[in-house]
Amino acid sequence: MDEWNESIYAEEAQEEEEHPPSKEQVLFLIDASPAMLDPCEVDEAEDQDKDFAGLSWLEAAVKVALHIMRQKIIAASSDELGVVLYSAEKSVTSHGHFNNCYELQDLQQPGAEAVQKLEAFSRQFFEREVGSATYPASLTNAIWLSKVMAKSSKGSRASMRIMVFTRNQQPFARFDKGHDPSQKWNMLRQRLNPLREEAGSTLELYPMVPPGETFDLEPFWRAVLHHLRGAASADGSEEVDEAQQVFRLRDLFSVVRSRAHKKRSVASVTWKLGGGLELAVKLYQLLQPQTKGNTLRISAQTGYQVKPVQGQVDMLTGAVLEADNPAAQFFFKKQGTHEPRYPKVYMTSEEVASIKGQGHSGMELLGFKPLSCLKEHHNWRNSTFVYPDDGEQAGSATCFIALWQAMRESGTMAICRLAATKARTPCLVALLPQQEELYQDDSQATPPGLQLIYLPFADDCRQPEAQPSFTGGTRPPPNESQVAAAELLMAQLQMADFDPGSVLNPTLQRHYEVLEALAAAEEPPLLEDSALGGDPTLPAWGEEAGEGEEEEVVAARMAAILGFKASGGGGEGLVEAVGLDAEPAKKGVKRAAAAPPDAEAVAALGIEAKAKAGTLAALTIPQLKDWLRANHLPLGGKKDELVQRIMTKLGV
Repeated sequence: MDEWNESIYAEEAQEEEEHPPSKEQVLFLIDASPAMLDPCEVDEAEDQDKDFAGLSWLEAAVKVALHIMRQKIIAASSDELGVVLYSAEKSVTSHGHFNNCYELQDLQQPGAEAVQKLEAFSRQFFEREVGSATYPASLTNAIWLSKVMAKSSKGSRASMRIMVFTRNQQPFARFDKGHDPSQKWNMLRQRLNPLREEAGSTLELYPMVPPGETFDLEPFWRAVLHHLRGAASADGSEEVDEAQQVFRLRDLFSVVRSRAHKKRSVASVTWKLGGGLELAVKLYQLLQPQTKGNTLRISAQTGYQVKPVQGQVDMLTGAVLEADNPAAQFFFKKQGTHEPRYPKVYMTSEEVASIKGQGHSGMELLGFKPLSCLKEHHNWRNSTFVYPDDGEQAGSATCFIALWQAMRESGTMAICRLAATKARTPCLVALLPQQEELYQDDSQATPPGLQLIYLPFADDCRQPEAQPSFTGGTRPPPNESQVAAAELLMAQLQMADFDPGSVLNPTLQRHYEVLEALAAAEEPPLLEDSALGGDPTLPAWGEEAGEGEEEEVVAARMAAILGFKASGGGGEGLVEAVGLDAEPAKKGVKRAAAAPPDAEAVAALGIEAKAKAGTLAALTIPQLKDWLRANHLPLGGKKDELVQRIMTKLGV
């Protein structure tokens, strides 16, 4: 789940966002022509391609839509999604009659019913209920239907995003004779004009082509993109392969997900370079830990969420104070007690902000340092990506690029003071130039810009390695054989092409799996009986899942592990090598259990007679406990409690 609206300053007071997030409408237009019913041609050697094995191109496109729908439910439940099949034999929509358009899912907020509908979709269902047809104008009708569905949606205004999945390079001819536009092309442009004029409306093309083949944009789709988005976004060679246009088939999940979710900035600041020179930049969180959602309480009668309301009441009049009246309270407590030591102090939010901040917001340049001055331990929190904002201040991108290029060529970094708002505590940061990196298929891996590294203050630095209590009294150096064994171990356990971003969090996946089952009114799936289960973070998970490596590779790795162990003399040698005490700590001796009381000695005490006479207090505590122990009664408490317990037992 990507929560771009979550502030990077989570430990501090939240403020109102400068640009409130808007709702987004995502509509999948999937070509249902006969070519989409062909089976997917996938690369069996690629693990990602196994998601599409045995499916048709149409089923693969619906599966991508289902995947994005699940992501939207978790990340942005207020957004709306819809799925429409065009070039269909039957025409079924809830917004009127549109020839050869089948509404698989109306444009609305996704829920359990929508997920179940897409899960149940199959080629057999399509051939039985929908059918495939070849109708050139169906794409035009689908674009028209998209606009109608967007207008009929209730609620706040939202941006529109249309994603087209097709294998048809030329649905119809653009020209009839010579250079005269055809009637079908003029009609399509007429339907595209509302999307072009409305801000926030875009169209994305996702060609469904097998690996190794190309998708020619020139006959038809380049003109569509040119008309809708302008010439700048439609430039390129006449023939663009699937890697350059929408990557490979196995990347459809990640590509559509990255394009479907807006990258919202977490902060907008002004970068002051000195001498009155300023430029506007935005901060983005490219990577952050994904956590489970907060637990919400709902009413058992209505099913609506129960929201706590807190307010301050005037003790004299009983009136509830307004929001702008003092609401924050602070008081001190004694250590180990729950009673306040001093009376409560009520403060306004403005007073709290003036105390926490230093009064200067923005980012100010202090100077430049070589990149070699930055150490690994200086990075104490997640970094932030910095990118220019020409919309806020013209010329920011030009100035930013000049600085970025000069820093990259000279190998320097910028040291700045950052305070996103006046109420934020200032911190020192380092801005590192980041070059654009591409994958083997020429897709972007990392964007060009500046990485903002948060630097520690002198008060934050610690040196535990300099304390003998942490490192131990002696540290004998290892010999050459032990170092060689360690090098062999590291060489054998190298993980080639390891991408941590491709490993799913097993705890979160189980959490979402249970939530999805509860939303669908189904029983949550049971965990696997295997000790490894579905946890891909365990070392032997690949072998359990049937994806283990060859026996020779496993044997070489195990030999390296055993060789490293033997180089230190086994467990004892390794303990001696690191300078620890080989003698195990002695376990504490348990206290001996109390001997059972002697029945004759207990009877000789005359407890019953003394209880009637009221002289039990004359006995000692051990004598009273002997009688209680013999009668299987509690032994705790003071002497008066023991006497009362005995008298209660005897009914005196």
